[in-house]
Amino acid sequence: MAQNSNEQLKQLRDSDLRGEILIRDYEGKDGRVVCLYGDPEGLRTLAEKLIQLADLEQQQLPAASLPDSEGFHLHLKKDTHLDPLSYDLDLGRLDAKADQSTDWFKRDFEN
Repeated sequence: MAQNSNEQLKQLRDSDLRGEILIRDYEGKDGRVVCLYGDPEGLRTLAEKLIQLADLEQQQLPAASLPDSEGFHLHLKKDTHLDPLSYDLDLGRLDAKADQSTDWFKRDFEN
C-alpha cells in the first residue's frame, strides 16, 4: 500500500542517518570543492533519505508543512545527524510545490 504524503513526510523527518557522514570543502585548483564522505552504512542511509526526498509527493502536503513557492528541504546538523567535524547539510527538492519551477531556489544565488 502506498504511503500518503503526510506519512512520507513523517518518515523522511523521523528517520535517522546511521553510520558516519562527513562533509567538508577546500579550495581546489579550479575553485571550491565540496567533499561528501561516509562509511558504507552512512552512505546507504543518506542514499535512502535522498530517495525518500525524491519520492515525496510534495504537491499533496498542506501549506503548513510546505509553502507553494518552495520545494521541501531538510536540515541535517553536525553533532546531531553528521560527524562533529562536518558542515551542516541541507537536502532539498529543487522543484517548487505548486508549479515545479526551479526559480525559487536559484534566485537566492543571483547577484
